[in-house]
Parts: sequence; C-alpha cells; structure tokens
Amino acid sequence: MGHPYGIAGLGVPSGVSFVVLHLEAAETPYFDPDQIEYAGRTFCRDGTCPWGPGMHDGIDFVTGVDLIPFRSACSGTVSSVESFVTSAGNRQVNVLIELEGLTGFGLVYAFEPMTQDVGNQQEANIEVDQGEIVAAGALIGRLVMSPAVGSHVHWGVVSNHQQVCPRPYLSDSVASSLLALIREDAPSGEICY
Repeated sequence: MGHPYGIAGLGVPSGVSFVVLHLEAAETPYFDPDQIEYAGRTFCRDGTCPWGPGMHDGIDFVTGVDLIPFRSACSGTVSSVESFVTSAGNRQVNVLIELEGLTGFGLVYAFEPMTQDVGNQQEANIEVDQGEIVAAGALIGRLVMSPAVGSHVHWGVVSNHQQVCPRPYLSDSVASSLLALIREDAPSGEICY
C-alpha cells in the first residue's frame, strides 16, 4: 500500500496544486524561539547529512515541552489536514497551506511522531481546518509531547509537490532566527545541505 501522501515521506498529498507563496514577508513557523529547544535535522538531499547517511526534507523543531504553539509563516489557504499512522506505527498529523504571492509553492507542517495513545490529543490540538484561510502568524496547532518518542514539528517549503531547500525563500530575519535554533544543536549547522 502506498504512503497516504503522494511523495512518500515528504508529507505532500498527491494531487495538491500549490497556488502561491511569498516568504519575504514571512513569519517564523514558531511564535517564540525561546519555546523551541533546538532545530534538529535540517534540509539535506544529497545523502551526506551531518547527522549521518540519508536525506531529510525540512526542518525539525524540538520543543521538549507540551503544547508549544506553531503558526502559519505566511497567509494562505489550508489545503489539507491529514492524520495517519506511519510505517513505524506512530501517529502523525500533517497540515498543508497553499500560500499567496508566487505561483507553485506551499508550506507543510508535520506534527510527528506521536504514539497511538497521544494521537487523538494531537488531532484535537490542530487549530485549522481544510479550506480555511489563514493570515501570517495564525495559530496552526500545538505540539503534543509523547513521552515514548521524540515529538517535533517538521516544517518545510514545497514547490511543485516536492519539498525544497527553504533558504532562498526566507527573509534574512527569519533565516537568522532559524539558524540560531539550528546552531543550538549543531554549532556549524546550516538550513540546507
């Protein structure tokens, strides 16, 4: 059986047409950087990621505290809110936002991984619905911490149904805030590799 999303592991539903994105006026995907413990894995497509072999299509925000809020980085329309069980048996809730500004882009927020026992709580803490129009800075949801696994929010920029390095689309202030969190965990870390 295929992944419930068209591009396995990327969190991008098949058949979603992204309308627009303009991140120059963007917010960070979090409200307060002091509420983020660190940004772990970042965007890496070439398989030579600093944390080991493999690829990663976004930035993982680790909070260490329950119910930290995350916000829409730009205005747009929520194109999907999906909850599913991963191949590892964990629950995950993905929110996709089609954004206004430039044609062909969107944002993905994946609230992951959650054990089955907190999955319903995570669904209840997603504050947007499919079809809803959101402003930049609008509350998307709060991350429910699962004591058994490393809960985090995976955030990424999507272009033509594929997650891409977000750096070219970020304002300097947003990039600076992201880099500060990344370098909490990896002093020489980058947004993209």
